[in-house]
Amino acid sequence: TFSARRKKGLESLALPLVVEGAMASRLQKGNKPPAIAQRGGNSEPTLADFAEEVEKEKRSHPGSCALLAGIRQNNPTLAHLALQGGDSVSHTDPEGKTALHLATESGNSELSVWLLSRGADPFVTDGKGRDCLDWVADHMGVRAAQEKLAGAGPNAKHPTDVVALAEHLGISQDSGLMYVAEAALNAQVPYDWAEHCDSNGAVFFYNKRTGQSSWEHPMDPFFKLLAKKARQES
Repeated sequence: TFSARRKKGLESLALPLVVEGAMASRLQKGNKPPAIAQRGGNSEPTLADFAEEVEKEKRSHPGSCALLAGIRQNNPTLAHLALQGGDSVSHTDPEGKTALHLATESGNSELSVWLLSRGADPFVTDGKGRDCLDWVADHMGVRAAQEKLAGAGPNAKHPTDVVALAEHLGISQDSGLMYVAEAALNAQVPYDWAEHCDSNGAVFFYNKRTGQSSWEHPMDPFFKLLAKKARQES
C-alpha cells in the first residue's frame, strides 16, 4: 500500500495539506514524470490477427464486439486492441452484459481492474438488473474501507494522506464518502501499469503498453467516478 511504501519526502507542494513521500508525488502537478524507454522487439499484434476469434464471438453472440471477445476468451491483448480500435467499454452483448460484467462473473480480477481503469461503469445493469457493485466493494477495498471507518466511529480523525487524496478525488470530509478515499489510498495498479520512483524517490506510474508516465495513480479516475455516482444516489 501507499502507506507502507513511503518514499523519500519531497519539498512542500502547492496543496491544501502538506503531504510527503508517495502521496505527495501522487498529487503532484506541474513537472512531468520521467519517461521510460520502451524496449524494441518483435512487431506487436494487430486486431486483424484476431479476426477468427472476433468472428467466433459474433456468431455465438450476435451484436457483440472484439472487446467482449477478448474478455470472454481471457485475452487481454485482444481486449486492449479492441479498445484501441474504437470499441466502447460500455458495449453490451445480447444479454445486456458489458465487458465488466463478463470479467467479474468469470472471476478475472486482472481484467476487471483494467476495465475499471479504462472507464467501465460498475453501476450499469445487465438485462437481468445486475450490476458490478458487489464485486467492486469486495475486490477494490471499498467494503473493507467502509467497515474500517465505521469501526473508528464518527469522530475519528482521518490521516493526512487520506484527507489529501479525498480532496484530489473531489470528496469533502463531511460527505460520508471518505471510505472511497480510504480505498483509493491502497488501490492496486492495473496489470499494464507499473510503479516506479524517480531519482528523488517520488513515485510515478508507467504504462508498459503505451509508454505513458503519470504522477496520478491509474485508478484515481475510477474512484472519482465512484464518489460522483455515490453522491448522486445519496
